[in-house]
Amino acid sequence: TLTLYSVNGVLFVIFSLWLSSDLLARHNDGLTELIGQILRVAVVIFTLVWLIFAYKKWKLSHSILDTPTSNVRSVAVGPAELVGQVRPAPSGTLSVKIADDADKIVEGVVLYKWVEEEYVCTKDSDGKESCSWVTRDNGKGHTLFMLHDGTGGILVDPSTWRKPIFGDPLQVWEWSNMRWTVHALCAGDPVYCLGRVEPRRGDYAPEEGCPTEIQNANLVVTGESDVGTYAKLARGTELSVVSNLRSTTESIIIPVLMIIFSAIP
Repeated sequence: TLTLYSVNGVLFVIFSLWLSSDLLARHNDGLTELIGQILRVAVVIFTLVWLIFAYKKWKLSHSILDTPTSNVRSVAVGPAELVGQVRPAPSGTLSVKIADDADKIVEGVVLYKWVEEEYVCTKDSDGKESCSWVTRDNGKGHTLFMLHDGTGGILVDPSTWRKPIFGDPLQVWEWSNMRWTVHALCAGDPVYCLGRVEPRRGDYAPEEGCPTEIQNANLVVTGESDVGTYAKLARGTELSVVSNLRSTTESIIIPVLMIIFSAIP
């Protein structure tokens, strides 16, 4: 299946190479030839970066599709895919004060990030005005939580995932030219977890009174990638995580053809 994603990418590469070839074919000063060579190299770099990012996304999507979803009650040590609901761990949830403002508080979160932005307008030397949101402050935090899928609960350490997917903002405040945006994973949210299941040792040791005869009570999920899989933590379900999945032709074959095409003199 081909979409505008690949069609636009192919058209950009073709017309850029067309322009580069036209500049290189002209018989005039060396500046035109230099611009043509720079443009040609830039297109090769663009297609290479396109291929790298497309491959990583394709690999992640297929890791998600190829890994069967496990029940918490029967999950084994090693790479695993779990889907359930966020529940508080014995340590509880967090109450977060945004930018040290008592009027901006979110409750019941287990993983969060926030950003403070200011709407700033500037003028260039020609007097043309441009406006954009500029980051002034930010923060993030986490606490352990339980993933429960109806068959049981398992401890999850959200800090071990590099780029969790939060989805839509939890809260947005705007006042004058300032804006505060909070993304968070909260108790009760659906959660998708692709990571590594390990025995609870050290900092993850079971709490006093924990029923250790239950298998999943002795395990913890961390964001460690295994061979052939990529770790992923996201608010939502498996379907929402792979909702933007692209075909292999569009993700791999098209970028490979474009990098070969752009590298030919």
